[in-house]
Amino acid sequence: MPRPTRVVLVLFALLTAAAVCVGRQGQHPEKPAQPSSTTELMQGKVVVHEPATAYRKIGHAELGYFAGKDVTEVRVELDTVYRGRGGSAAMYALYHVEGRKVIRPEEVELGIYYDGDEAGAEGLDGLYFEADGKRIDLDRLKDGGVVYRASEKVYSREVVGQMSFPQFERFAGGKRVTVHAGAAVFELRAKQRAGLRDLLRAIGTVVARP
Repeated sequence: MPRPTRVVLVLFALLTAAAVCVGRQGQHPEKPAQPSSTTELMQGKVVVHEPATAYRKIGHAELGYFAGKDVTEVRVELDTVYRGRGGSAAMYALYHVEGRKVIRPEEVELGIYYDGDEAGAEGLDGLYFEADGKRIDLDRLKDGGVVYRASEKVYSREVVGQMSFPQFERFAGGKRVTVHAGAAVFELRAKQRAGLRDLLRAIGTVVARP
């Protein structure tokens, strides 16, 4: 093989290797997802996330200990509890306790959030429950109002309230649980009710050792 051709091939190989190195340096591998604590969930408010120091799962319940605050959060997400013509809604329940061990909280926060069309978001007005035919109201109910997310072309709304722990025990233990969220009225399925009971099962769990 003539020498000029060999030089060209060597230069080509060096340039190719350099390009590969630059390309690899430009890649940013995705960081593994970490549980985080949300200090304020209502839309339009400041939301602060802190990575969990320790994390466990009890059934569907997620337990995260946050050393910076010395607080444990216990949370369960109920995906797609309701689906209408214009959108769908999901629910969550959570509580916080001091320290690494989960004890009985004084109250539990429950919320519902909707994504879909404007009519569906406007119809999500208010929130209360029925457990085996007995009504349970939430304290300190907060309504985030209808919000339009232009980037996704979707309307959303979130309603959040507090429930005393004895009421939550009755609510989670109900054989028939009905959600009244304005115009949307629906029953929780067996799997979703089991997820709520996992918040009770978490009591007594030590999330992180000293």
